[in-house]
Amino acid sequence: MKNYRIILLLIICVNCGIAQNNLSLDEIINIYFDKTNASKVNTINKNIGNSIYSLYKAGLKPQVTLNFQAPNYTKTSQQIVQPNGSILFQSISQNNSLVGLQLQQAIPFTGGTFFAQSELRRFDDFSFDTKSYNGIPVRIGILQPVFGFNPYKWDNLIQPLELIAANAGYQFEKENIKSNIVQLYFNVLIAQTAKKIAFANNLSHIRLDTIAKEKFDLGKISREEKLQIETGLENSEIVLQQYKYDEITAFRSLNGYLNGSQLDSNTQFIIPQLLIPAVINEAEVINLARNNYPVLLRNKINILEAQRNMAKTKTDYGIQANLYASFGWARGSEQLEQIYTQPFIEQQVNLTVAIPIVNWGSARHANAIAKEQLERTKIVQQQSETDFINNIREQITFLNFSQTRIRSLDEIQHKSEERYNISNERYLLGKISLTDLNLAQQEKDQMKMSYIMALRDYWVSLYELRKFTGYDFINNLPIK
Repeated sequence: MKNYRIILLLIICVNCGIAQNNLSLDEIINIYFDKTNASKVNTINKNIGNSIYSLYKAGLKPQVTLNFQAPNYTKTSQQIVQPNGSILFQSISQNNSLVGLQLQQAIPFTGGTFFAQSELRRFDDFSFDTKSYNGIPVRIGILQPVFGFNPYKWDNLIQPLELIAANAGYQFEKENIKSNIVQLYFNVLIAQTAKKIAFANNLSHIRLDTIAKEKFDLGKISREEKLQIETGLENSEIVLQQYKYDEITAFRSLNGYLNGSQLDSNTQFIIPQLLIPAVINEAEVINLARNNYPVLLRNKINILEAQRNMAKTKTDYGIQANLYASFGWARGSEQLEQIYTQPFIEQQVNLTVAIPIVNWGSARHANAIAKEQLERTKIVQQQSETDFINNIREQITFLNFSQTRIRSLDEIQHKSEERYNISNERYLLGKISLTDLNLAQQEKDQMKMSYIMALRDYWVSLYELRKFTGYDFINNLPIK
């Protein structure tokens, strides 16, 4: 009896000498969340989405461009047609320079473009030592598709939704990262719990083996029972080594996701409590999910894009008409000041029309394709939303069910622990068989692991709901 007590004392002392750092689930998330590569990529994606929207808004503002061309020098021989029709090859040496300022402003309501420009050209003929100017002090005008496609109208509908989807996607991915951490955390916790159970069982088998040797020497047990106990001890050592390996593997997976963090097997994870969330209003949760789930927002965008494609197809295969109109002042002169002091009025109006006459059914087929694509997108969107809502309802049902299950398992595991302790003492007194003791031990271990796994399912389900709905059910607040 003294031998096994000495062994127990030595093992306990060795384990007590190892420094342990206890970490909770909240601490793991709060400390390491921002360090993950997934979080960094998520932030970059959000910034890209916001920048795309800012780029769209900037494109609706006036665009000012400075153009210049200097020098544009040419020295060559060129054919010159004479009045009598003959050709004379003449050497030329010229420079043609240009500087201009142009403003463009999109007209979202009509899909056209307003412009204003100012331009000055200078021509130098070095062969004859002359120079001349041609300038446009100011010209304003409009370029307007008459029956054409208006991209600004559709961008005005789609781009704000793109921004909302980008921000919703950022929030969704944040909660998805937390959900992944929760699963990895419980993988470690399950491995640690299994190792602790295996360690306790190993100590129990060491004690039983020591007692069995003393009883065998006294003739109180058979050799068969002694061999059975020895086999149980050897098997408990194998199981303990396996769970030590599982713990190391689980830690490596978690550390890899946390971007190479150095949590080791001396870090002990705390078993999270069962936190009963506030009463869940299913209708409210589904409404939140509709407004926060990026896939549903993307489906809305896909429908708008399909509608845009149908509108564009109709205009692309229909009558094409473009109106160009401008008004301003312009003049060519050998004197620069005359261009700005005595310019001539300039007016331009141009309407181009293209009417398709024979296209062998291209317009009909293109429009049919666009219409079918829109219908397909609507069906996919409807089915996606139906599946999503059903998933939310299942998550809520499971969350409610898991709370009752966890409370029951917690009670059962305490009872099975108490039963095992009683069975252990009764075996030492010779009142029950080794088989009965093993059954009590297996039930105790199974109930303990079932309790931890049920907690895992509860917490994973809770974070999955947070991810899909953007709502904190514990604090009963929207996630910001």
